[in-house]
Amino acid sequence: MNKRIYYATVFIEFVPDSQLNQYQNIISLNGLSNAQIGQLLQAFINDSTKNLFFNEKDFNLIVDCFQLFCKYIESAGGFIENNGKWLCIHRLNRWDLPKGKLEKGETTEQAAIRECEEECGISDLQIRKPLASTWHIYNYKKGFALKQTFWFSMLSTFNGVLKPQLEEDILEAVWFSKAELEQKVLPATYFTIQQVIKEAWA
Repeated sequence: MNKRIYYATVFIEFVPDSQLNQYQNIISLNGLSNAQIGQLLQAFINDSTKNLFFNEKDFNLIVDCFQLFCKYIESAGGFIENNGKWLCIHRLNRWDLPKGKLEKGETTEQAAIRECEEECGISDLQIRKPLASTWHIYNYKKGFALKQTFWFSMLSTFNGVLKPQLEEDILEAVWFSKAELEQKVLPATYFTIQQVIKEAWA
């Protein structure tokens, strides 16, 4: 999947050179100032009904311009496997994966393990490999935030009782088989989480 920045049910997609001829609506940024690009992105959020498409080479420029009016936040989390089952949490009426904001001085790996431990009451975590970051925009205080979440495929030998972090609005922490994930979780989760799971299984 091409890199995307999600907002609600729409997204900005970044298309590599090899796929440009497959799209009719690639937006060119040639000659636009950062302020003008920022206005274009602000209009995307205000409308939130149409997807936008840019050249993959413009990704860092778009992220920089979003930061003209969005607070940038870094988060980290994990997709955890244990004996052929994977861990998901249920929060705010959606299935999700454990994740949370980086604390000062933490690496992304340290934050991912800590957040998974805190949100699920799990231990014995081992990072298997990094996965691609996901990006999304959401309402934040009186404005917007742009969040980059660093994901890791993890393994665990934990065989205790999971303890969802209720103060973080997590009502359940559940192990699912692959078939259960496909049938129950993927249709009822966020686009970014679908992306993480599908990449981990690729």
